[in-house]
Amino acid sequence: MDNDAKKLNTVENDAVEMPFTQDTINNNETEDVAEMPFEPVFDEPTTETEPVVETTPAPVEPVAPVVEEPTIEPVQEEVIENVEPVEEVKAPNIMPGPIIDERIINNPIYNKQMSDTQVEDKVGPGLSLSENSNMIIDDRIKNNPAYQNVSFDNSDVKVDTVSNTEDVVQKDKKSVFGKNVFNLKHKSILLPVIAFVFAVGLGIYLFVSSSNAKTVNLIKITESNKTGYMDNDGTIVVKSKYLSGTDFYNGYAIVKNDNNLYCVLNGKGVFEIPCGNYTYIGFYDGKYIASKITNDGLKQALLDKNLDNITKFKYDNISYINNGIFTFRRDETVGVLNSVGKEIYTFKVDEVDDKNIILEVSNSKSKNKYARIKVNDSTTIININTGKEVYKYTLNEVSALENNVFSIKEPDKENNTYIYIEDDEVKFITNNYKYIRIDDYNSNIALCIKNNSKIDYINLTNSEIINDNENNEYYYNDGIVLEKTHDFNLNTDVYNILDSTGKIGSFTSITPVDKLFYNGMLKVIVYEDKYNYINTKGKTISNKAYDIAENFEENGYAVVANNEKYGILDTKANEVVSLSYLGIEQLDKDLYKTLKEKYNLELFAFKTDNNKVGFITSNNKEYINATYSSYEFVDNEYPFVKVFYGNEPVLLNLVNKKEINIDNDSAIQIKDNFVIVNNKYYNYNGKLIYSAK
Repeated sequence: MDNDAKKLNTVENDAVEMPFTQDTINNNETEDVAEMPFEPVFDEPTTETEPVVETTPAPVEPVAPVVEEPTIEPVQEEVIENVEPVEEVKAPNIMPGPIIDERIINNPIYNKQMSDTQVEDKVGPGLSLSENSNMIIDDRIKNNPAYQNVSFDNSDVKVDTVSNTEDVVQKDKKSVFGKNVFNLKHKSILLPVIAFVFAVGLGIYLFVSSSNAKTVNLIKITESNKTGYMDNDGTIVVKSKYLSGTDFYNGYAIVKNDNNLYCVLNGKGVFEIPCGNYTYIGFYDGKYIASKITNDGLKQALLDKNLDNITKFKYDNISYINNGIFTFRRDETVGVLNSVGKEIYTFKVDEVDDKNIILEVSNSKSKNKYARIKVNDSTTIININTGKEVYKYTLNEVSALENNVFSIKEPDKENNTYIYIEDDEVKFITNNYKYIRIDDYNSNIALCIKNNSKIDYINLTNSEIINDNENNEYYYNDGIVLEKTHDFNLNTDVYNILDSTGKIGSFTSITPVDKLFYNGMLKVIVYEDKYNYINTKGKTISNKAYDIAENFEENGYAVVANNEKYGILDTKANEVVSLSYLGIEQLDKDLYKTLKEKYNLELFAFKTDNNKVGFITSNNKEYINATYSSYEFVDNEYPFVKVFYGNEPVLLNLVNKKEINIDNDSAIQIKDNFVIVNNKYYNYNGKLIYSAK
């Protein structure tokens, strides 16, 4: 974040927003800054509609002066006599060990035993006496585990009562700072070591506390059309006083005040960026686009998720595309910024040219992603990681398809030209087909549809047709081609399993059910009304057979049953959920992914003999008891389902098993750390924390 923008000294609850001069606000009549989109913020900012708003920086509280730690001189063996009074040296406000400054020396509680309440009345909140009542300790140090775990040897400590800074020398000990100290005879190194341990411990404690506070995601609330924020227990952290605000992400939220000025709050309710420091700021896929006035006029920059600058404020316009890619306009140059803010592609334009730049990314699981980029009337294809041009400029219309396939419309030709790009090269090009697509990127197989609707399976590694034998039958799914042929000598059907490398397996005497592989498994009939699976090598995965066998899902599991008892099978033929239940269902694949990736939890729904529904893990543990009559999916991005007690619904958290009461017609919104049901806010533990007015 640029240093002028980031001020950390304004506490929001009693926030003093940035003062405005008469030059900035004239009789409270200001031009409105272009409205920032909220929930979510995806609109592309345009600098033309954002007025220049001059602001003065938010007031900064004074910072306590840094005092250097004094050097401790070793104590001499002999008794020091007739020593001049030691000149007063200011000590740090908080210092581990019995070091006492003049304010403490003159404090009436110094040589008295007082209660904690009396001490706090005297020395202020957050401070307390040490156990021997001869020093005042900040509670942050006292309560720090590092402090609690350090023991002091006080056996040779001598403490004299000191009335003022002129009586600082003991008759038989040398005073270091005009204050009483340990007898450091033979221990001259002890105090610096202890001080260092305390300083490190306190520094780590305060750093962690500060970091945790910044990454807290507060919950947005609305009262009287104004936005505020509360914590996960319902405590109001930021009063509802902003015109609008976003949800928190990574510890930050964007708000607009009554003057239509943008501000950024952190998890403490503190202005991370005071109102008006940026004329615009919006959040886009883990990055921020911000605008501010510079010496060169209104400019934009990219900030990372921590609000630190990725680029300088030098762009006239930045727009988010997708896949972490941004386009920009800078003076007479347009181009592309990658996810780390590097200009990977630039194009010079004239004043008369259209300065718009169009970028369309091909969605792919490839490590290299490609996009068509159009400036004026010319189009090329670039690697969006490096900006390298991988296809010549053309005036023809280009479209980005899935998995690095691009379509180029050729004038006066029946078919488009299709190209497939990988490793910055055109690996396959054809205009012999009406349409081509790649369903499984890792397969290296393209489905090429002819004008007569027949399909060729093209091996992209050598551009050869896999299904070239018209006497055979071919079936394709999930990157695997199943070829059916007939051996007339044996008078039997033979099934060959093919991929881009050639034949990888085969089998006979077993009949496939639908002849399609699903996630590396093919369901087959082993004998009458009994089923098993064959892998891509052509081998059955076990010698078992099932009455019911469903196709394998992406998660590597399949539902199987025998004698009307259901369970779950993995690809190694392990029955990870025993065949013991009246029914078993796999969760929606997106909900399964949410639970697996965020909570390391694999769940399936099961039904008992009394028709009650519960949830069981992939290691055969009944995780949520079967007490429900049924269940429904709600929002598969979050770990909740709607379950029913008879006809009465509740919202169930599948991770912590907590329930939230709802009605059949309840309006439900689920967020990252809270749930809204009919304007009532609940945390993930099911606690009602707020009711919107």
